[in-house]
Amino acid sequence: MHRRLASERGFTLIEVLASSLMVGFIVLGTFAGFDALGKSSADVRHHDQAAVLAAQSQEALRSDPITTLETLASAGSHVYKQTISGTTYTITQTAIFVPNENEEQPCVKTVEEHTQSGQELRIGSSVTWPQLAKTTTRPAVSDASIITPPEGSALEIDITNGGKPEAGVPGVTVISNGVTTTTSEAGCVIYAGIPATTTSFEAYKFGYVTKNGESKVIVKEVSIAPNITTHQEATLAEGGSITASFTHEAVANVKGDTFVATNTGLTNVPGFEVGSTELKYNAAGAYSPVTGNLVTGKYEASAKTPINATYYPTGDLFPFSNAAWTVYAGDCPNNNPSKFIPEVKGYDSASVLPGKNATAKLLTSDDVLNVYKGTKTSEGLATGTLYPIKITNLSCASSTIPNNAAAAPSNAAPTPYVHEQNAKEGHLEFPYQPFGKFELCLAYNNGATHRTYTLQDKEKEPAEYSYENKTVAGPTLPSIFLGDPTSYAANPYEVVVKTPSSGEAKC
Repeated sequence: MHRRLASERGFTLIEVLASSLMVGFIVLGTFAGFDALGKSSADVRHHDQAAVLAAQSQEALRSDPITTLETLASAGSHVYKQTISGTTYTITQTAIFVPNENEEQPCVKTVEEHTQSGQELRIGSSVTWPQLAKTTTRPAVSDASIITPPEGSALEIDITNGGKPEAGVPGVTVISNGVTTTTSEAGCVIYAGIPATTTSFEAYKFGYVTKNGESKVIVKEVSIAPNITTHQEATLAEGGSITASFTHEAVANVKGDTFVATNTGLTNVPGFEVGSTELKYNAAGAYSPVTGNLVTGKYEASAKTPINATYYPTGDLFPFSNAAWTVYAGDCPNNNPSKFIPEVKGYDSASVLPGKNATAKLLTSDDVLNVYKGTKTSEGLATGTLYPIKITNLSCASSTIPNNAAAAPSNAAPTPYVHEQNAKEGHLEFPYQPFGKFELCLAYNNGATHRTYTLQDKEKEPAEYSYENKTVAGPTLPSIFLGDPTSYAANPYEVVVKTPSSGEAKC
C-alpha cells in the first residue's frame, strides 16, 4: 500500500515540471508576440507619419511660386529633415518641367510643329527614416503629382543643324534672362517662369556657325504668352571651309589674293563671304580679308575662307545641305565672270560639309601692262627698281561689307578693295586679275616729284579712270613711259599724269 502511494507521488512531480515548462514556453511566446506586435505597430506608425509628411511636402510644393519651383528644377532636389516623437525623417523634394506630350524628357525637339504647347511640372516627395534604411526591401514612402505653373511663361529653344534630315544639336550653350544652360540630347532647353511677354536669348557652341557665318545666335526679342510654352527655333552647324586655287586656262603658277563665296541660303545682306590668303580678326571674332599688299598681304596660288583656332577652327561657312557654294576670284558678287563671259564657266561650285574643307578652281583674266624706264624714243623696259602699283576694285565700290567681316563705322561708305603689287621688270608682277572694273595707279619718285599715272577710259563721258576685264585674255593696257607720258599708241585708254598737290592722296 505504501509502495503504490510513493510511486504516485513521483509521477505527480514529473507532471508538475512538464506543466511548468509548458507554461514557460507559453509565456515566452506571448512576450515574443507582444514584441513583434510592438515593432509592427511602430513600423506602421512610421509609415503613416511618412505618408503625412509626403502629403505635406506635396501641398507645400503646389503652393510655392513658380520661381521657387524653377530653382528646385535647376538644382535637381531639395532635402530637409523633421523629427517627430524621437524619429528623424528625411524628406526629398524634386521638380522637373515636362511637355504635355512626353513626360519622360525634359524637352522635346518640335521641328515640325512651330506652335505653342502647355507646360507641366512634375513634383515629387519621398520620405525615409533610420529604421527603414536597415532593410533593402522596403522602398521610401513617395508621393508625386503633375501641376501647371500658376503664373509666368515658358520658352523652349530648339537648336537644329539645318540638315536633311534635320536634327537637334546637343551641348549648345544658351543664355536667357541671365541663366546659362546647355541643350539636351534632343537639342533643346526650357526656360520656365518668365514673368514677361518678351524675352531674348543667345546660343553658341565652339566651332559652330549660323547660316550667315556668325559664331553666335543672337535673338533680341521673342514674344511669349503666359502659362504656355513658346517654341523658338535657331540653327547652328559645325562650320566648314573652302580652299580655292587661281587658274588661267593652261597657265601654271597663277597667283591671286581674294575670292568670293556665295550661297542662296545666306539670309543677311550682302549675302557673300570673302576668302583670302590672309585674314585679320577682331575681339568679337569678325574678320577682315587682307588684300595683297607690299607689307603683309600675299599673292599665292590659293586662298582660303576663315580658319581660326579661337573662333572658326574648321571654318565659318555653313554646310548647306540643299545648295553648293558658288566661288570665283574677286571681292564681291560683281566680279562674277558670268556677267562678262557667259559662254565660259569662270566660276566653280563647292559643297561644304560640317567640319570639312572643300576645294574650288577659279578662272582669272590676264592683264598686260608694259612700263618703260625712259621716253617713248628710248623704249627700254623698266628694270631693277620695283615700282608700286595699286589696283582698286571699282566693281565692288557699292558693295557692303561681306558677311561676318569686321564692319566699318556706321557712317562710313563702303570702301573698294585696293590690291597692291609691283611693276617688276616692266610688267605686272601678278598679271592674273579677277573680272570686272578696276582702277590702276602707278607711282614712282622722280627726284623730288611724286607722279601718279592713272589709266583713263577715253570712251566714257565723263572720263572714268578705270579699265574693265571682260575676257579671259584680259585687256592690253597702254604702255607707261616713266620719262615721257605725253604720247601713246591709239587704244581705248590713255595714261593721265597727275602730280598730287600738297596733302593730296597718292597711290
